[in-house]
Amino acid sequence: MHEFFQWVRERAALATGIVDSSTSRDESWQFFTLGRSIERADMTARLLATRSLTEASGPSWTTILRSCGAYEAYLRTYRGMPSAKNAAEFLLLDRLFPRSIIYSIQRAEDCMSAIDPREDRVGHSNTVLRALGQIRNDLEYRPIGEILGELPRHMNRVQRVTREASEAIRARFFPTQAEPSWIGEIS
Repeated sequence: MHEFFQWVRERAALATGIVDSSTSRDESWQFFTLGRSIERADMTARLLATRSLTEASGPSWTTILRSCGAYEAYLRTYRGMPSAKNAAEFLLLDRLFPRSIIYSIQRAEDCMSAIDPREDRVGHSNTVLRALGQIRNDLEYRPIGEILGELPRHMNRVQRVTREASEAIRARFFPTQAEPSWIGEIS
């Protein structure tokens, strides 16, 4: 089983690398990066929520960091064994680590702005940008102690926002009623 998972991981990294290195930075790349960023924020939130709900019986912080490729980056930042506060803070708020929630949300906001560059002088009419901006601001400006004290609640909110953002993107850019009528017809 382990060899198969390693094979899948290597192929996924290969596909991502090919797309990232050979695709023009046009709308298709923006959509690819937008989807990947939203998925990363959601998955990191799920890992953090799971860890906080399972407490001592769950995986260690080292395991959580390794599972999302963050262990080496964490060691370069904090230089020591992972503590609950530091590991959670790193996965939540590090602005330089691509799998942190803040980085992923900021990247998704940038992609969404590039895809739909309407200039709103007052507020945002784009529901995706509004939702992502609200959760980013809530996490960035709330003291880390408060977030850690209610980590499952905050991570559930991140998951809800990423789900709503995905649905809003699908509805706006990929409406199902736009399917040609010949799809699914039996001849």
